[in-house]
Amino acid sequence: MKKIIRFITITTLAMAGCGLGVKGDYSYLVHYVYVNESSSEITVRSVIPMEKIDDIEHTFTLPVNDRCTISLHSDYYPRPFCCGSQKDYLTVSNGTKTVTQRYRYLDELYVEDNYTLISEEHRVKTMQYVFTDKFFNEEEPIE
Repeated sequence: MKKIIRFITITTLAMAGCGLGVKGDYSYLVHYVYVNESSSEITVRSVIPMEKIDDIEHTFTLPVNDRCTISLHSDYYPRPFCCGSQKDYLTVSNGTKTVTQRYRYLDELYVEDNYTLISEEHRVKTMQYVFTDKFFNEEEPIE
């Protein structure tokens, strides 16, 4: 009986040491802060297309000179707006122009390198993205 218990204990410890079958107790948190320094109110809409149920949509509006924080947590540092589907997309509108960004193309808002790191300590980051009028310069007006 001692051999069986010893075998189970050693096997469990070995699996834990290799990360097999035992989930770590770490959690990572990222606060994504969105700041509107453009001359118009903007609306950001994130869409995650689903196959068998309604699409998942999240929308937030940023008045001029305001900010919004979205906090995401996971067992790794989560990317902005990302659920990992190649079909995910965003629309950002200032009332006269709309910019569409797609995850599959790794457009600007999906790439953490386009954000400014504000702080980082013990598995918690704060990243910031600032919207300006330049964000909308390349887009055609809404008709």
